[in-house]
Amino acid sequence: ATYDEVGSYSLILQDQNFADVDAADTPAAQRYFSGSLAQVGRFTPDHFVTDVTHACAAGAYTYSGQPFTVKVTAQNAANSTTRNYTGTQATNHTLSTPVSASLGTLTNISISAINFAAGSATSNAPTYTFSQPATQPTLLTVRSTDADSINSAGFEGSTEVRSGRVAMKNAYGSEMLALPLSLRIETYNKGWTVHTADTCTSLNTANFAWSPGTSGVGSQGWQACESALLLSGASPNYQVLITAPGAGN
Repeated sequence: ATYDEVGSYSLILQDQNFADVDAADTPAAQRYFSGSLAQVGRFTPDHFVTDVTHACAAGAYTYSGQPFTVKVTAQNAANSTTRNYTGTQATNHTLSTPVSASLGTLTNISISAINFAAGSATSNAPTYTFSQPATQPTLLTVRSTDADSINSAGFEGSTEVRSGRVAMKNAYGSEMLALPLSLRIETYNKGWTVHTADTCTSLNTANFAWSPGTSGVGSQGWQACESALLLSGASPNYQVLITAPGAGN
C-alpha cells in the first residue's frame, strides 16, 4: 500500500470474508470482524523543489545585494505536490547554498511554516551579497531544508549573481553652458564592462544627489540649487545633463 500525501489518518481493518460460509443465514454485520481504530503516520514529503525567479527575468540574472524570489514546493516520491503540506503539517524552512562562503553571504533565509498553502510557500526576500564587488558571475543554487531535515537536493533552482555598478565619467566645461556626463551600468566579468543584458534597471533623477566642493581660486562657490540635473537614455546607457549655473560659478 502507498499513501501519496502528508499527515496521518485513522485506519480500521475489517475482515469481510472470514464467515462467508454463513452468508445465506447470517446478516453481514454479524459476519464482519473489525479491529481497533489505529492512527497511521505522520507521513512527510519525499523531497522539496525550489523554483528561483531572477531579479531581472529578462536578463536571467540577479545583482549582488538584490533580493530574488524563491518558491518551495513539497512533493512525494512520484514528484507530485503534497497539498496537505500546510498548517500544522508544515514546518519551518531554512534556505542555503553550496556556493563557497568565502564568495559571499545568503541572507533572509527563513520561510515560516505558516506561509505554506496547498504545499507551497514563496519568499521574495532572499538576498546574496558578494564579499568583494570585483567578483566573477556566480551560479547560485538554492536549497531548502525543513525542520525534519528533508531538503530539495536534486530539485533545486538557481540564478546567476553578478556584480553591478553605475559608472559616470568626469567632465568639465564653461559655467555658461550645460555640462553633459556619460553614465552607464556596468558588470564585472574579468574587468568592469557595460552590462548590455541589463534592460531591467530604471534610473531617474531621484536616484542622484550631489555635494558641491569647497570654493577655489576664482570660484564664487557653486551651490546645487544653481543647477538642475536632467537624465536621458535607457539602461544600460544614460546621459546626465547639469544645467549651466551661470557666470561667476
